[in-house]
Amino acid sequence: MEENNELIEEETVVEAEEIETEAQEEVLAESTEEKPLSKRKQKRLAKKAKRRAKLKNKLLGDQDIKYRGPLSYRHLRIVGWIAMAAAQFLVINSISGNILEKPLVGTVGSYIINIVANLSVPLFMIAVFATILNKKKTYKSVIVFYAALYLAIGVGFFIIYRRYLSTLFNMVAEEGQSGSQYAAEALGSKVEVNVFADLLALSLFNFFISYTPTKYFQGNKIKIFRAFSILPILFAVVSYTLKVNDIFGNISLPIELIPFLATKPPLIYVVFILITLWIKYREKTIYRLGATKDEFHKYLNTNKNSLSFSLHLSFILFIVLIIDFIAAVVLLAVVQDEITFYVMAASLKIGESTSLFLAIPFVLLFSYTRSYSKDTSNIDLLIPLGGIGLIVLTYVEGIYEIIVAMMAA
Repeated sequence: MEENNELIEEETVVEAEEIETEAQEEVLAESTEEKPLSKRKQKRLAKKAKRRAKLKNKLLGDQDIKYRGPLSYRHLRIVGWIAMAAAQFLVINSISGNILEKPLVGTVGSYIINIVANLSVPLFMIAVFATILNKKKTYKSVIVFYAALYLAIGVGFFIIYRRYLSTLFNMVAEEGQSGSQYAAEALGSKVEVNVFADLLALSLFNFFISYTPTKYFQGNKIKIFRAFSILPILFAVVSYTLKVNDIFGNISLPIELIPFLATKPPLIYVVFILITLWIKYREKTIYRLGATKDEFHKYLNTNKNSLSFSLHLSFILFIVLIIDFIAAVVLLAVVQDEITFYVMAASLKIGESTSLFLAIPFVLLFSYTRSYSKDTSNIDLLIPLGGIGLIVLTYVEGIYEIIVAMMAA
């Protein structure tokens, strides 16, 4: 396996493009020269052609590696739903901390749960890449699915808040203060219940970068289609800006609007923007090596490409984690006050990429080539239903505990 891993990493995709570029330059030079090529140039061309053929054989040859990670996209989705339920518990915990004398879970427990909760978007997005790469899902089905859940959770929270929580906040609000004002001040941007806002935005970015339209945006118009990828990024940037300004008191966001905004730190977006661009770059490079469409799709289904995907994604996760750590250290050095640091870090979402460290083992043990027969396709429907049930149970149990604590007070 080590020999085959070295096969993937030794001569990188960057080298492939360099070889292709150099070969094109040599062909251009040959076409403009009247004199025959010297033996030295002929030798150089032959050597480069040999290197190019060797790299093509390594990437597209029949030889594959035996290693295939034990985890599939289903495993990642199950853990992702558990992480999402943990995120909803944090909302309940924030509510209890403002209504009761102390929250249901203390600071340390809340921090640990927050790390687990932040696993949801990375694992869900890796599962999205898996289902697209192994052709189990289309871009359309992924986008429609996440758009439906995004709207369902956003509208669901709006109804639950208006019907039940607003009454509860009116009961505990101070004199002269409305329940809505109390909720906005007490919770504000902590109401990050809708990670499907992030999943929808990242899926749309991946769609506009990776998908090639068959009917519209033909020829040079494809650049217009690719340019649409800026829209989901703008959505994330606007969401982040609004939330930061809300935390610092520059604006006051209605609590009903917050579930419709993106929730994750900018660095999470950086991770999946980079891996999307890397996948697109890998595709172009393989086609430059002379691969046909069938050869490329065959390569996508190999274990060596699956491992290469996992290794590159793990490397990106690690680098982003280091950047986040450095940003936290710099912020601490600037403010030089522990309490101010924690407030600023939480407000700017610095230091919240710790979950990426936990995601790396999942990525290394994951293989998108693991698929299931059509007879078990119903399981893919049961997983989100079970996840939604777990979230509902989290809210029911959390609200029940708050009510019991209030009655006992």
